[in-house]
Amino acid sequence: MTFNRPQRIQIMKELGLRLLDHNEKYLTAREKAYYENAWFTPDNIDQSIDAICNCFLQESLLTEWMKQYEEPKESKKIGLIMAGNIPLVGFHDFLTVFMSGHKAIIKLSSKDEKLFRFVLDELLSIDPKVEETFELVERLKDFDAVIATGSNNTSRYFDYYFGKYPNIIRKNRNGTGVLTGDETEEQLRTIGRDIFDYFGLGCRNITKIYVPETYEFDLLLRVLDEYKALSMHHKYKNNYDYNYALYLLNKEKFLANENLILREDPAYISRISCVHYEYYKNLNDLKKRLNLDGELIQCICTKDGQILGSENEFAFGASQIPALGEYADGVDTMAFLSNLK
Repeated sequence: MTFNRPQRIQIMKELGLRLLDHNEKYLTAREKAYYENAWFTPDNIDQSIDAICNCFLQESLLTEWMKQYEEPKESKKIGLIMAGNIPLVGFHDFLTVFMSGHKAIIKLSSKDEKLFRFVLDELLSIDPKVEETFELVERLKDFDAVIATGSNNTSRYFDYYFGKYPNIIRKNRNGTGVLTGDETEEQLRTIGRDIFDYFGLGCRNITKIYVPETYEFDLLLRVLDEYKALSMHHKYKNNYDYNYALYLLNKEKFLANENLILREDPAYISRISCVHYEYYKNLNDLKKRLNLDGELIQCICTKDGQILGSENEFAFGASQIPALGEYADGVDTMAFLSNLK
């Protein structure tokens, strides 16, 4: 292995310090990323970078995280197929491969190529030998295991081509919120972050809420109207206008403010600028329902993160800042990498 564990921790610590600096090189990379993908606004890129640096790339956090895992006996080649729905969404997978001592064979998403290349360049400037820990490819080949993230459709393709290798293959998942009806205005304001951060494109964004049968939506819509600056973004606004017109033409029942459409629908996946809602009778029955639908849900957001007592339950506003050990789909990526034979 190119680096021992303490060295890898120090490299990632230094990367975090450099990324937080937001220097001229960073600003140039941010501009190029936004130019190529209009969903990657400067604010969204800053938010993603800052979360990575503060929640992942801290020496104490990395040290405690790695204490749970044995060092692999030999280095393997790990194919990584990255998603590109939000800025640097695949960084945690790259981090786990790097920290495990394996080599990452990376197929970048075309939607997030510029930003990820910038991060890799920063790593190389810290220590040129980092070059031995990853390889960028157009097509995966010559690998020992695979971590692939995509849609339900692409997951079938991944299963076909990579099923004979040790793998983690991720499908569509979404965040959901549970309201009890006694939330304060501030708590409802905070849930707006879970809905609107990254324009709702992340797998941890709330795309559906459950509400009591007697729930009144007036306060929620009024509070979430404070996020109406999103309607200034042309791609988001185009989606909002299209969906609004579509529901009107189809004579479907919905509620809306200037930046969000609420529509009663049992599906977890909703359109951009839309959130589905469904009524529930009691929390015990709802918890059973959510457990049954576990493979469709990435996280559950409640006002204090303790309403349901679920392992993947977060307080409002915390869905987009997972800790190092809070793995996508509940699959321990580091354990998978540490136990490869």
